[in-house]
Amino acid sequence: MRVETPKLLALLAIPLIALLQPYRPMVILGHSMEPTLADRSVVLLDTAYRHGRNLCPGDVVAADVDGMTLVKRVYATGGMRMAGVLGRDQVEGRAMMASHPTRPFYQVPDGYVFLVGDNTRDSYDSRDFGPVPMDAVIGKVVG
Repeated sequence: MRVETPKLLALLAIPLIALLQPYRPMVILGHSMEPTLADRSVVLLDTAYRHGRNLCPGDVVAADVDGMTLVKRVYATGGMRMAGVLGRDQVEGRAMMASHPTRPFYQVPDGYVFLVGDNTRDSYDSRDFGPVPMDAVIGKVVG
């Protein structure tokens, strides 16, 4: 059996290229990002943003939190101050974090992001578990 070298190289290159691509599909489970991302919708995750590189408020990311992969919007990044009144953040007045005392401002620690779901009434997010280390970010939703 004779196999031409270019064809063999092409066959070997296809899986390698697929593994090296920074994109991977992900299925959204739950309602916390509605109406932006519906339950069971498929999105494309860019893993080049792994560990929170170059993230800005407003970006939608996937992060590993307490053994779960969550998709949330970046509300604030390390060093940013969030205004709050009586321990509540500015997102529909929901309690920001029970672990922090009441104070007018909360500053996100360097190396962390504060994540909030778009469906603020039905979202388990940083208001519940606090800021997330940048190392927990596994990618940015790009499509």
